[in-house]
Amino acid sequence: MANARAARNSWATDMHLSEEQRSSLAGGCCGDPFALLGPRLHANAVWIRALLPGARRVEVLDSMRVSVGVLQSDGTDGVYAGKVKLDGPHSTYRLRVTWADGQREEIDDPYRFPPQLGEQDVWYLAEGTHARPWTALGAHLTKCADVDGVRFAVWAPNASSVHVIGEFNSFDARRHPMRERPECGVWELFIPGVEAGTAYKFSLRDDSGRKLPDKSDPFAFHAQVRPETASAGTAPTPP
Repeated sequence: MANARAARNSWATDMHLSEEQRSSLAGGCCGDPFALLGPRLHANAVWIRALLPGARRVEVLDSMRVSVGVLQSDGTDGVYAGKVKLDGPHSTYRLRVTWADGQREEIDDPYRFPPQLGEQDVWYLAEGTHARPWTALGAHLTKCADVDGVRFAVWAPNASSVHVIGEFNSFDARRHPMRERPECGVWELFIPGVEAGTAYKFSLRDDSGRKLPDKSDPFAFHAQVRPETASAGTAPTPP
């Protein structure tokens, strides 16, 4: 964890990943994905790094759906990066992904969005006094920056990394590493485009990096029927 956090500013000085960083992304054990993925300003230009295992080509589109650059594979399975023609790192963009089977889709990048939990939720979760923890944890339909999706959040204070796996990523533990909120032991991620009723679980590693059994959501609003064990269903985020 310490090494992952030490990499937080790596974008600002070096556009290349270390072997340890490559391994964490490719191996589904990245504990600090927002230090490595998403948009960054570097040398007066906007760069984007995306994690898309199984992709063959990744193109960046601006808010008008005009192509502003093509991301290149950096040699790590599923990792693409490149310089794009955007006004700044907070500009709206989407990724046009061509998969290995030739299918093409346009997706929003989860790693361009800010932290999701509010200060009050974080405070009460850290204290252990949150009166309605199910409103902060679990899977909630919400909107962020005018984009519809689901906010996932799980309490796992002793984990070194947590990933969301589900129907939206073929239960691939590499695709969606979560953001740690160390103030309260929660891991969170807003994933655009996920719909209500989607099956999901959490993939965790303990503090020594050992893979743990996939975890159903203790705050899920629905669950699959046995023998399936995934959580399913979401609730709208309360005002």
